[in-house]
Amino acid sequence: MDLKLTSLVVMGYRNASGTLDCTAGRGLICLDKNIVEYANRTGMARRILVGLDTDNPAISGAAANETFYSLGQAAMNAAAQSVYREFAAANLSFGGFSIHNYRNSYLSGSLSGWPATNPELRVPFPKSPQRR
Repeated sequence: MDLKLTSLVVMGYRNASGTLDCTAGRGLICLDKNIVEYANRTGMARRILVGLDTDNPAISGAAANETFYSLGQAAMNAAAQSVYREFAAANLSFGGFSIHNYRNSYLSGSLSGWPATNPELRVPFPKSPQRR
């Protein structure tokens, strides 16, 4: 945002959405909220992408709670819906999602619970305001 980037992926990788309240656990929402709030204050909210990790923790060294690898597509989609709803309820917006490291799971066609083709992620992002 201050760097004039076209987009920024916030890498608060977790395999659960959580809430805005970090005392209730540190999920995606809690870990990403500060940058999402800042982007909303500075008019750059649409540049923020929430990062979702699908990497195999046995290969990458990531903690199991940082990736959707063992949980599958349905769990990742449910978490994305929850992230969207929680931020929308707080009047915060963001530009969408970015999937990190899908070579071993997402679209690989080799892991149960993950698609071999790219399905549509159905998150109801609000339309941009129309200019008058």
